[in-house]
Amino acid sequence: MQRLARMRLNRWAFLFLFVSMMVSGDWAQTKKPPLVGYVYCASDKPEHSVPVFLDPCLKFPVGNISCGEKLDVVSESGLWLKVVNSDGITRFIKSGAASQKPEQFMPLDIEAGPAPVCKAPTEPDRAENHPPSQVFAPGPDYPPSARLAKKEGYVSIGLVVGIDGVPHDVRVVSSTDKDFDAKAIEAVQRWRFKPALKDGQPVEWPIEVSVNFHLYH
Repeated sequence: MQRLARMRLNRWAFLFLFVSMMVSGDWAQTKKPPLVGYVYCASDKPEHSVPVFLDPCLKFPVGNISCGEKLDVVSESGLWLKVVNSDGITRFIKSGAASQKPEQFMPLDIEAGPAPVCKAPTEPDRAENHPPSQVFAPGPDYPPSARLAKKEGYVSIGLVVGIDGVPHDVRVVSSTDKDFDAKAIEAVQRWRFKPALKDGQPVEWPIEVSVNFHLYH
């Protein structure tokens, strides 16, 4: 009786192992590695980067990504690619701006989905829909060379406020003097925000801020 029970137990154990191997094998065959692409810039164009967007429905970029940079391509929607850059940040670029090779345009082998549907904005509930607001904004350190030359001015900084309230994609939009640029970026990178809300949920939000440099006499 005990021998028969052991035989039945062994048979079930073998069947379970066989089924597990079959399932594992099928999964291994169907799982695909991330699709790798490169930012492509045509050789006859003067640009050294391509614009990136938070969302295909937004009409203005939140930064740029350099030609030749390696990307993980998540999906294609109409003329847009959803990509993840080397910093792990998800953004959108035009499909013609990514290639299988960094120096030669080869379309990515990816199935395109339907174009995104961009709905007309409606009047939002201001309690649950609002832009980010500053909660900590220390002033910049004055560049020694600018202080010695008694220079004053400002730097306009573009950035994306993350859902954690931390600035991302910090970049100079315009500046009265290049001597101020680095210190302005350093200052804004220390800033913290109350994140934007959309339908009550925190979302990324692009903004532009001004960092002023004034000498107090």
